Amino acid sequence: MRASFHPLLLAPSALACTKEEYLASFGDAYTMLPEPLPTLESSGILVATVSYEPACSGAVSEWHVQPVGKDAELQVFQISRSESPCSSPSMFPSSLTEELRLPMPAASGDKYLAFPPDQAFELVKLPNTSPEELEEEAALPTANVSAVREKVLGGIKVGVDRVAAVLSAWKS
Repeated sequence: MRASFHPLLLAPSALACTKEEYLASFGDAYTMLPEPLPTLESSGILVATVSYEPACSGAVSEWHVQPVGKDAELQVFQISRSESPCSSPSMFPSSLTEELRLPMPAASGDKYLAFPPDQAFELVKLPNTSPEELEEEAALPTANVSAVREKVLGGIKVGVDRVAAVLSAWKS
């Protein structure tokens, strides 16, 4: 899956808010990890890996997927985090990494997931998983994996040999 960027959708000015207001819409602070990229399962479950520092040891975070703005063609969503109140914050918070599995709101068209500001990406395109698209993918003929591997690896070897020949000729 490739990461996609759509500057008009996520620039805080396009949302008529400041960067701080946009950041606040994600709730309590967290980092969405770029590896592995967030995905959308065919069952409509969004899978994303995040890291965060809870204020208190044992604090519980609630996670929700919510739409960002309205657009007929593009559906942009964000994950928001809310942490349970903490009476005595930890002096040395520890970082937690968690794989989230959250139900995605129903939406048609292209779906994008927004990252909080100043992270690896601003936006990633989620795969379309309508029942019709899944049936089409299932109906596609499968390729002979070993034949494809041979062709790709053979092409790489030819490319490497060409680069070596060019470098050799250039050095002499």
